[in-house]
Amino acid sequence: MATIAHLAFATAVRRRWGNQKNYFLLLLFLCFLSYFPDLDTHFGLEDSHPWGHRGATHSILFTVVLGAFSGCLGKYFDLSFKKMFWISVMTISHSILDMMTQGNLGVAALWPWTHERYFLPWKWIPKNKWMETLYFSPLLIYSLIPKFKN
Repeated sequence: MATIAHLAFATAVRRRWGNQKNYFLLLLFLCFLSYFPDLDTHFGLEDSHPWGHRGATHSILFTVVLGAFSGCLGKYFDLSFKKMFWISVMTISHSILDMMTQGNLGVAALWPWTHERYFLPWKWIPKNKWMETLYFSPLLIYSLIPKFKN
């Protein structure tokens, strides 16, 4: 899946919080976290390998570790426990979106307990990057519009 859907979810989480200190740095951090599981494409391994694409870096355990990492930076970004929870939800959304994508081997959601790959029963996100952009651009555009106070 192209990164547009993952970035759209990251910017939507960021928009939900409104304006606060370090706005731009937090947006960059959330975009980095939303893309982070896809760094497995740079390992040079076969997709079917446990550390291949959509393997260990897309697991629930990895998401929890990534959430804990974001918690370490929570003080810098003035994040409450609730906001750190939403960062974890945004990160696990990466795996869930990949489970809905057509034409892949699935996601190793339960790694390291099993190397089996999983899909969701419905796979409505096409592998075509242009169609995915068409699907998720409205969310991305909406989430980039600044919130105004009444």
